[in-house]
Amino acid sequence: MTRIERLKEATLRRTTAVALDRARLVTESYRATESEPVILRRAKAIAHFVLNAPLRIYDDELIVGDRAWVQPYSFNYPDMWPKRVPTASDPAVAAQLKDIWGYWLDPKVVAPTCTTLKGHCVPGFAKLLDVGFLGLADEARGSLAAIEGCRTRIPSRTESRPGMDSSPTIVDRADFLRAEILLAEACAALGTRFAVLAEAGAAGATGARRAELLRIAGTCRRAPGLPPRDFREAVQCLWFGQLLIEAEDAPNGQSPGRVDQVLYPFYRRDVDAGRLTRDEAKELLACLWLKLYAPYDVHDTMVGGLRPDGSDATNEISHLILEVQSEVGLHRQLSVRYHKDMPQDFLAKACDVVREGLGVPQFFNDDVLVPNLVESGFPIEDARDYAIIGCIEMTIPGRADARAVAHYSNLPECLEQTLADGFCPVAGKQVGPKLADPCQAESFDEFFDLYARRVALEVEAGVRTQTINEQREAETYPMPLLSLLTEDCIQKGLDISAGGGRRFASMYCAVGIPTVADSLMAIKRVVFDEKAVSMAALVEMLKANFEGHEDFRLRLLNGVPKYGCDEDEVDLLARRVAAQYADELAKHRDSRGGKLCAAYFSFTACIGMGKMVGATPDGRKAAQPLANSLCATQGHVGNGPSELLKSAAKTNQRRALGGTSLLLDLHPSVVRCSGDT
Repeated sequence: MTRIERLKEATLRRTTAVALDRARLVTESYRATESEPVILRRAKAIAHFVLNAPLRIYDDELIVGDRAWVQPYSFNYPDMWPKRVPTASDPAVAAQLKDIWGYWLDPKVVAPTCTTLKGHCVPGFAKLLDVGFLGLADEARGSLAAIEGCRTRIPSRTESRPGMDSSPTIVDRADFLRAEILLAEACAALGTRFAVLAEAGAAGATGARRAELLRIAGTCRRAPGLPPRDFREAVQCLWFGQLLIEAEDAPNGQSPGRVDQVLYPFYRRDVDAGRLTRDEAKELLACLWLKLYAPYDVHDTMVGGLRPDGSDATNEISHLILEVQSEVGLHRQLSVRYHKDMPQDFLAKACDVVREGLGVPQFFNDDVLVPNLVESGFPIEDARDYAIIGCIEMTIPGRADARAVAHYSNLPECLEQTLADGFCPVAGKQVGPKLADPCQAESFDEFFDLYARRVALEVEAGVRTQTINEQREAETYPMPLLSLLTEDCIQKGLDISAGGGRRFASMYCAVGIPTVADSLMAIKRVVFDEKAVSMAALVEMLKANFEGHEDFRLRLLNGVPKYGCDEDEVDLLARRVAAQYADELAKHRDSRGGKLCAAYFSFTACIGMGKMVGATPDGRKAAQPLANSLCATQGHVGNGPSELLKSAAKTNQRRALGGTSLLLDLHPSVVRCSGDT
């Protein structure tokens, strides 16, 4: 077996015992820092974990460090989810959990507030490889010196005077920068800890493995504190950066981003100097690929696309990553950026990987997405450098704070409240304001306007809730490590959660667009066009969950045009529903002044939110799932994938800067080529 085959086998075989190292060490630090500012407490807690967590180096490894130090996630982030108390059957583990969570549940403890979906970022790994964590610490020292050099007196945190707002004071900024310095130095020390461990291992090893361990030690003496000098150090530094980001915040969509762009300069220099072969580089990338692998993987790696100057960005690392994915043969979240001038051999290679049946890579169209970003206010150079967070959400690596999946809007519930004038049949009570009796609508357009008012109220409520949550998180759950790897945070002296980044946006997800479109089509057809039933009678059928009206339900289900069948009348209703949601978002800003961007994407919310919605006019019964993202309603696939794609294409997806999703499963025979076995 090759090294990579052995590492793959070990990766799949390895089970993670319940380890509470992060939970224990973070809690230990919080207990010792109760009188200190929140930002310093947070930085010290993460640093305490990084400096004291048990480390391992496994057989055959060339790249070291693994996610086991924060697994299982539900047991290790009490600072993020203090009220989610895990349980364990092992008495020893249960006792530790009781002690740890006992601190966070103490009413006297001001526990962090984390209610938004965290993770979901692409850190500035290019900057990390440019200066290292010690370079970032030096930048923070420079900003701190500038603050301290220009002040005559520092206002007290508790000082109050007329006209004083809640903006960060000089004290707040100084505290933030001190937190950045101590955390950056702790991150740099992680490499030293691994170097010592590798040297100890080398002392008891022989032959090739001894040489490998000494090489690992030399690499870790620099990475991640100092800028890497070669490709191996660059790969190790990038992986350390990924691990550290996940040590701060539970792994959930923190993505490496455009790895081919970040690593290529190191590859090119080493190959040109004769220090590295293509096969050696591929082996190191395969080691990284196995490190990134997780059974639930939303840590997207993106290849291809454009450079900031608009030229094609495809390089040898882009090709190598596709080859590694094919040869390793595990599902890893991988995306390819497509544009009209991309090399055809690279496109063909990406399509070959798709045909292997693991559902990767995804394709993202630069010719659509880059203009979208520019129209939304991003500079063209930033727009050309976008990367994907987690599933399908976009950001600018290391520069933007894009709050992915900031809010889910249940659009079928908005329609339900339109029909019931704010009454929820599932809850059995009035949940929204009374606005207008839908039975008084004299035309379909008038009814749609009533629906649009409900969507406007839902968006307003979502913005209010999200603003409160973001403000609370900025006060109690700052992100000093992500701030280190986000441009302008150090320069501003502001944590990313408090608006320290350079670009801002929040992604609001429209759940159930096809369900609403199909339901509106049914209302238009049977109430307004054919007058087969009155609005009042339809509302009563829905309240009864179609009990006693099965024949009419089947008529709604099967006798009315459905989205996904390439029928303009209903497809254009889906376009109208999506556009109206985007229009409402455009009226608002998030807590940092960022735009609210629509995402036509539901993830698994279509299931949970479906349980909250009663029967709908498309024939769907109460509590059943809603249509997923831009997919057709379950069971209505028309005459094949082409019709579904045509329906989806009629929705103006340039309005959906937050991303769109359409899940389409094809039998392998559809993409099989001649000569395939």
